[in-house]
Amino acid sequence: MSWFTKEKKENKDSELPKLPEPPKLPELPDLEENFSEKQNLPKLPSYPKNSFGEKFSKSAIKDAISGGKEGDKWGFEADESFNDEMMMQKPQQNKTLREIPFKQNFQNKRINPIIENRRREIDIEFPAQKKAIEVEPIFVRLDKFQESLEIFEEARRNIAEIESLLRDIKKKKNEEEMELQEWEREIQNIKNQLEKVDKNIFSKVR
Repeated sequence: MSWFTKEKKENKDSELPKLPEPPKLPELPDLEENFSEKQNLPKLPSYPKNSFGEKFSKSAIKDAISGGKEGDKWGFEADESFNDEMMMQKPQQNKTLREIPFKQNFQNKRINPIIENRRREIDIEFPAQKKAIEVEPIFVRLDKFQESLEIFEEARRNIAEIESLLRDIKKKKNEEEMELQEWEREIQNIKNQLEKVDKNIFSKVR
């Protein structure tokens, strides 16, 4: 029995003590005060509508909300993006700035007078060369010239013969037509005489 009583005492001693009561939370301010504080906040600036403006506006909003280290971090990133975009835009600006004066100078630039004079000299030289070519004699070999002359004379003779033959044919044709007409007249006269005899003699016999 004594052993059980000792065990009960030890169990009572081993029990945990009671926990203290939790502290009370501080009272929160009213919503109206917070709303008035938010109204006093500065307005966010406006940024251009492009990738750089969006990044910079995001970083500015986070700086205004969080403040401190996070704002510094986002501001650093926005500066890097700003530098990158400016580096990308610089060649385009330089290109446009270089192109405009080049075009103006090219349009307003006058031709070198030496080149103009040279062009005039060339224009003057070409007609002179054409005239010289026209005046130059044509050299032909004597044997070729003699051969060409013989061919030309032979062609002339052939043409003359053909013309004379045509004249003879026309003459003969006209003569033949005249003979045919004469024969037709004679035949007609013979027919008329036969008819006359037929009327005078044979008609009475019948």
